[in-house]
Amino acid sequence: MTPGFLVTQTRQDLSNGIVHTTNYSYTNERYIQGTRTISRSLGFASIRETDVNTNFYKITDYFQNDYRLAGIPQSTRNYNASNNLTGSTTQSGFSFPNPFGTEITVPGTITTNDYRNGTLVETSIQNFTYDSYGFTTSVVESLGPHTITNTSQVSNDVAGWRMGRVTRSRKNVDGTWVTDTQLGYTGDNLTSQTQFPTSASPLTTTFGYDSFGNVVSVTEPSGGVSFLTYDPVFNHFPVTKTNTLGHVTTTNYDFATGLETSSTDPNGAITLTSYDGYGRKASVTYPGEGTANETYTYSNTGEYNLTNLNNNEFVTKSIRDNVSGNVSTTRIFTDPLGNTIRSEGNTALSGINSIEDNYFDYTRGVLIQKSNEYYTSLTPQFTTYQYNDPDGELTTILEPSVNGTIQTSITKTGFTETRTTAFPDGQTKTEVVTKNELGQVILKTVNGRTILTNYSPFGGISSVTDVGGLTTSFVYDSKGRRVSTQDPNSGTISYSYDSLGRLYSQTDARGKTITFTYDLLGRPLIQTTNGPEAPIQFTYDDASVPFSRGRLTKVTDESGRTEFLFNQKGNEIQKTKYVDDITAIFKTDYDSLNRPITETLPDGTKLHNFYSPNGTLSSITMDTADGTSTGHTVVSYQGPYLDSNGVPSLRRTSGNGVTMEIGFEPLDKKPLSIVSKKPDGSVIGNTELTYDSKGYITKIEDKLNPNRTQNFTLDNLGRVTQATGKYGTQNYTFSANGNLIQKGAYTLGYTDASHANAVTTATSPSTGVMNYGYDASGNMVSRNGDTLRYNSYGKLIEITPYATSSSIRNVYDFQGNRVKSVSDITLFSTYTLDDNYEIVREPGKPERHTLYVKGLQGDLVAQWTREDATLRISGNESEENRFVLGNIFSSMIKPFCKDITGDCSNYWKNRFESEFIGIFGYSKFFQFGVPTGLYKAFYFLLLLAVIYLVYPYFLKENEVLVRLGWKGGGTPALILSLFVVTSLPGCGVLPGTGGKDGDPPWILAMGANVSPGVPSIQNSGVGMTGGGSVGGMPVTGMFFFHPDHLGSITDDYGWSWKSGFRTRTRGELRFL
Repeated sequence: MTPGFLVTQTRQDLSNGIVHTTNYSYTNERYIQGTRTISRSLGFASIRETDVNTNFYKITDYFQNDYRLAGIPQSTRNYNASNNLTGSTTQSGFSFPNPFGTEITVPGTITTNDYRNGTLVETSIQNFTYDSYGFTTSVVESLGPHTITNTSQVSNDVAGWRMGRVTRSRKNVDGTWVTDTQLGYTGDNLTSQTQFPTSASPLTTTFGYDSFGNVVSVTEPSGGVSFLTYDPVFNHFPVTKTNTLGHVTTTNYDFATGLETSSTDPNGAITLTSYDGYGRKASVTYPGEGTANETYTYSNTGEYNLTNLNNNEFVTKSIRDNVSGNVSTTRIFTDPLGNTIRSEGNTALSGINSIEDNYFDYTRGVLIQKSNEYYTSLTPQFTTYQYNDPDGELTTILEPSVNGTIQTSITKTGFTETRTTAFPDGQTKTEVVTKNELGQVILKTVNGRTILTNYSPFGGISSVTDVGGLTTSFVYDSKGRRVSTQDPNSGTISYSYDSLGRLYSQTDARGKTITFTYDLLGRPLIQTTNGPEAPIQFTYDDASVPFSRGRLTKVTDESGRTEFLFNQKGNEIQKTKYVDDITAIFKTDYDSLNRPITETLPDGTKLHNFYSPNGTLSSITMDTADGTSTGHTVVSYQGPYLDSNGVPSLRRTSGNGVTMEIGFEPLDKKPLSIVSKKPDGSVIGNTELTYDSKGYITKIEDKLNPNRTQNFTLDNLGRVTQATGKYGTQNYTFSANGNLIQKGAYTLGYTDASHANAVTTATSPSTGVMNYGYDASGNMVSRNGDTLRYNSYGKLIEITPYATSSSIRNVYDFQGNRVKSVSDITLFSTYTLDDNYEIVREPGKPERHTLYVKGLQGDLVAQWTREDATLRISGNESEENRFVLGNIFSSMIKPFCKDITGDCSNYWKNRFESEFIGIFGYSKFFQFGVPTGLYKAFYFLLLLAVIYLVYPYFLKENEVLVRLGWKGGGTPALILSLFVVTSLPGCGVLPGTGGKDGDPPWILAMGANVSPGVPSIQNSGVGMTGGGSVGGMPVTGMFFFHPDHLGSITDDYGWSWKSGFRTRTRGELRFL
């Protein structure tokens, strides 16, 4: 063939120097001569394609020994720049079915080899079987020790020319059939589909069609029927969808483009979408809004300038709240290949953007640099990726940190990848991950600690063996559903399913069974147990409730009844809880972006949320129920900004004028300093945090009280092994399987083989031996003389302290939240009606209502307790249902709290699994869990960092809190009885946001002095026993939380009071 007719090079120029060039070369062209049906070109013996940018190349060999195989590849081989194989594919064993006199060529075997720089890693051999018409009937793949078989039954209707229709398909993995689907046809239409047709409970779905071949009805295995209708113009676009309960969704289209322009849900909520001339989304208008909430602008389309991004293609997305007018804006810049090279988003401060940059090596098509999230006023720092492997694989990651560069080296051998990380201070971490031929992780080792995982043929995990050799097993039925779980701590949990494949029952190791029933849409209707618990009943689609179609409207459970109301958008606007004689109504109003802007609590108190332009909560104001005090700011948030030393900072200001300034490290967003000041500027808290290069806290320095500074020593797994502070030196020792066995003076024993990670004894010279016992499911049922009892759901329902006959009883709602706690000891009854409202009753005394003000992502700001509250008895809207379980009663259910004998969370926290455990449980979360891509999560990070990185050091397992554990049954979360002293007049009241009227509630709450009977440091309450005390009552008045004080509390007016107590690393409280 004349050379001029052969392609020898292709060149793709994408501008900005992005050029991809491929060269082609050919060898040994051949022809075969013969009759008209045989004579033809056999093509080239081989063709070589070379990537000029990388010098990687591919050689494709073609058959030239059989005219029927002309143009069919015999093999394809891929090489790296070192001329070593990276992969190959070979076809062989061809057959030539010829049912109608046509030439059909099909391979019998395809062999695929994967190499790593010339070394064979994996081989896949696929053998094919065909029917007489050339349709595949089976494929058997051998992949290492695994065999995967796919079979098909094929129907060939020669008379009707309906050829190659699959009537049944099955898949077998290592001898187990994991899928089995049977298909039925009527004419040209698929009319039925049955899963596992030969099983005891086959699941069949049937389809009905109109004359145009559109599906117009679908009958589910449950018998429910849904319907579809189509547009009258093209009879192509589905315009209505009606489910089995008659709920209708309507959709409109632009027939010219086929794009959806509007959608109306079953409750009449209409969402509008518009597009530009290229079919790109231009705007979205939310239900009930007159103007667009989302707008999209496309700039410099098709233009690329990687050195000046303002001239590069980018998309601007703006989200507007039509109530406040605030607009959140993001810009995404892309390169010619569609990669995101920069993302920008506005922050709460005008002119300050959050930015992330990406840089690529276009010759190899890989990411080489990625900036950490940074702000307009800061210089970015980059994580660098290096690809020095001959096959172009990632070999090195260089990550910036405040202490220097963290280098991770990556090597691969066979199915094993090893990552070795060297930190600037000399620490190292080695992580080894091994996968099987199916890509499943079967081994993971971190610093010598190994977890093994096996899998079922269905792909689910069948067993996990931890570092101590303990195995958790999972068993599946013939349809791949889990039927049992066996755990070395919780025993065996069994599951059964109904004829439609839905979970029917769950039975734990105690023999406690939970049974479920469902409606036609598969929503739970009734939950029952084989115990004394009342059934849980769910009600949906109540016709008497506006906008209720498809929504949960009522739940009846053991605690009482909960009812829900919604607006047309589906936001929950009212939740009413009926518990005993209490009717508590929570109302919520929303802005156009569906964010809560006003929360009305059961006593009529209103909390108003205000948001910054980027969507972050910026402040909360409060109105009292009687309207005498309105618009006063309870908390506000500012930042990020640079403080006087140039440190990125955030500021939290509470209603009493106390400010908390958090200085943070810009790379990892870890807090570096926390300074709290009274309104007059005097410092009442000043803490600095020091981290090692792994991101663990090694020092908490109290700048006001240096003698309270703490230092921590950690092992190579991030566990605290020693803590030193005012309390002296505390040592911690772990067993080979990760159990905490020595905690200062306490030696912890694990002698129950059925609960391998549960503490059974705690021994110290001062306490002697304390014993702990567990039921078959791993619930602690005895605690050194205390008796604990649980319901069928595993919730703690009764505690009987040591040497008493009286108990504390708890009642839970359908979400597992504790709603009521009754103490026979103190005669207190505590009703937790939501995560921000409680009522405590004591015979002969007025009810005490406590409301909690929570800021960003649950940041607990203040609590207000009073005796003159009156519940509203009617309402139209409700606050959003969050189902958040507070920490108010945490000391009652944590198994190791008593007498500071162990970790105050459940005993699994004592179990070592290095991937999940950092020092003190929480600090590691903030090393790896930072959501750096979303600015509004940034506030959440910094505030939680204070709570989780610092506060747990001082409030986890407090000895005083532990000894007052039974008081937790009647004391709100702050447990003010331990710290707060008499409220005194002061200064520093913040003005409200916008208009304000009257005195702030915390001034109205003046004079709420602590009564002599309130438990405190000086008065620990009555009834102290081996199992804890038995008191607890909220203190009236409004109090603000300033957790950064680490030993100091501020009253309603900003006066600071020293608690005289300090905590050790694991939370034990010590008087100083």
